[in-house]
Amino acid sequence: MARAHVDEARAVAESFAIAEDHPQIRARPHAHVRHQLLYASRGVLTLLTDAGSWLLPSERCAFLPAGMVHRVRADAEVSLRTIYLSPKLEGVPRSFSVFVLPPLGRELVAFAMQYEAGAPLDGCGRDTFSLLARLAGTWASTPCPFELPAGESPEVRRATQILRADIASEVSASDVARAVGVSVRTLHRRLVGETGLSFRDYLVRARVLAAMAALAEPRARVTDVAPRVGFESLGAFARAFRKIAGESPSEYRARVRGSRQGLEE
Repeated sequence: MARAHVDEARAVAESFAIAEDHPQIRARPHAHVRHQLLYASRGVLTLLTDAGSWLLPSERCAFLPAGMVHRVRADAEVSLRTIYLSPKLEGVPRSFSVFVLPPLGRELVAFAMQYEAGAPLDGCGRDTFSLLARLAGTWASTPCPFELPAGESPEVRRATQILRADIASEVSASDVARAVGVSVRTLHRRLVGETGLSFRDYLVRARVLAAMAALAEPRARVTDVAPRVGFESLGAFARAFRKIAGESPSEYRARVRGSRQGLEE
């Protein structure tokens, strides 16, 4: 059951939590006056900022500092468990970060859901959000790899947009270089310099992250998702997926759907 949107300006509590269940999400760019811990207890979120995009499966959390413009997308059912932290709290991460939310963090987030925006916090509530802020500062020191950086220069930003827009096509480096007005050599050099990834590595990562989002869909099958994101064989898909995600596509799908049923290779 989704809760109604909360107007932060009218919130009584300095820090509060919101639980929302959605069939899909297509949020417009926005920012908050409080720090935000963005977490899905079930399903997969895609977080987009000016710096790039991040995939948030159910064990990953994003810290967004107050005022940071972002938008969120989910292509299938998702359960949001969002924490809004007062800027007055100490110990929060120094900047935007995506990190693994350990079991303790997941339990604390679940416990915090009782503290809503419309009522002032009691002592236990204040302690809960203070502890979450300080622990997030510690957890954020180990960021996650599920990122697609956008790049810095206009040419690289345009190139990464092209690669993310049609991941299933066999787009070549020469095609992209021509589209952004640079040589293939320059494109390779700038991609590595600005994103840390070669052209091929960027494309493979984009495909795997797209597959991770697709596998969260209720009836998604590994055999259907692989060609949908541009892999010609299940073997190549499984190898690339395990290298980036650390588990097989079937294992990942079962985990993010919260069930061991329907495993497939």
